[in-house]
Amino acid sequence: MALAGPDTARRRSLVGLGRPLRGQHLQIAAEPGMDVGEVWTSGANVAAGYWRRPEDSARVFGGTPPGTPVTSARSLRTGDLGFLYRGELFLVGRAKDLIIVRGCNYHPHDLEQSAEAALSAPPQSVAAFSIDGADGEELVLALELDGTSDRLAAACAAARAAISQHHNLRCHAVVCVPRGGLPRTGSAKLQRGECRRRYLAGELPVAHAELSQETAALTPARPTSLR
Repeated sequence: MALAGPDTARRRSLVGLGRPLRGQHLQIAAEPGMDVGEVWTSGANVAAGYWRRPEDSARVFGGTPPGTPVTSARSLRTGDLGFLYRGELFLVGRAKDLIIVRGCNYHPHDLEQSAEAALSAPPQSVAAFSIDGADGEELVLALELDGTSDRLAAACAAARAAISQHHNLRCHAVVCVPRGGLPRTGSAKLQRGECRRRYLAGELPVAHAELSQETAALTPARPTSLR
C-alpha cells in the first residue's frame, strides 16, 4: 500500500473512517507482507452474538485474529477488507467478494470501475464475480444494459479489453442483462454473491453472452456508451 502522487496514472481515493474509540480494538488479519486484510474488532461495543444462531455466532463472534494468542478477548470478524494508515481505518471491500486468480487478489469494484470507464457506463452497472474453473477461480463480468445484439457484443469486447489492459486478467465470460437485471439490496447495492448464484443456476436474465477462447487475442474495442 502506498500513497499515489498527483501524476500516478491509476490511483484510487479512499475516505477514512476515523480512529478506534477508547476501549475498542482493531486488528487487520493480513497475509505476510500485505497491508490489506480482514478487519477484526473487539471491545465492550461488540455484541455477544446473533439471536438464537449459535453456529454463526461462534464463527463470527467467537474467534481471534490469526496470530493472536487464544487467551485474548474474542473478536468480531467484520467481513470487511481494510487497512490502517496513521491509526485511521480505511475499507476497500468485502472479504467474501474478493476474487483470487492464479494467486493474485482482485477487488471486484476495481474491475467494475475499469469496465464502466471503458463503456462510459454509470456506476453500479457492472458486476464482477468469480466462479470455479478447471484451474481455479475464473472471472465473470455481468453488464447491465439494453441494445441490439451488435451493441451488446461491442460492449462485451470493450469490457473484456479494459480488464485485460488494466489488470492483465482474462475474463472467462462477459454477459449482458437488461436494465434492472442485476440483483441489488434494498439500498441499491450490488449483490455479487446472488449474481453469482443466479448465473450458475441459469437464473440470470442473460440477453447476450461471450465466453473467452484461450487462443483468441484480446484487442481493444471502441468504447460503447451505455448512457
